[in-house]
Amino acid sequence: IDAEEELPFDFIVSLFVLYNQEQSANFELIQKAIYEGDSMTHLKVEVSLSDVRFLLHKMRGGAMSLGDEPVTEACSKLRQICLDEDLEALANGPGNLPDLVQASSVSASYFQQLMLFVQTHMPEMFDCA
Repeated sequence: IDAEEELPFDFIVSLFVLYNQEQSANFELIQKAIYEGDSMTHLKVEVSLSDVRFLLHKMRGGAMSLGDEPVTEACSKLRQICLDEDLEALANGPGNLPDLVQASSVSASYFQQLMLFVQTHMPEMFDCA
C-alpha cells in the first residue's frame, strides 16, 4: 500500500474479525488442554504447560498487534503462572483462565460496538469498491 493511499476500511474490519476468530479458537484449545470436558471445573491430571504457554503466546501477540491491553495483560499473567508450573493458580488463582475469558469478552464487545458505530455513523467507510 502506497503511503499516500488510504487503507481500505474493509481490510481493517477483516483484521478485527480474524482477531476475534483466532482468539476464540486459541482460547478453546487452551481450555481443552487444561480441563476435562466442556466445563471449566475439572482439571486434567496431566497438562502440557508448554502447549498452554505457546497458545498464550499466540493470543498475546494478536492482542498486542491490535492494542488489546486487557487480553495482553491476562495472557502475560497466565504465561507466568505456567512458567511457575502452578496448575491450581492457572485454574483458580488471580490472573487465571476465567480472568482471560472476562478480558476477551470485554474486548470482543468493544470491537463489536466499534464496528456498529462505524457502520452507523460512517457508512461510506464500508464502500471500498
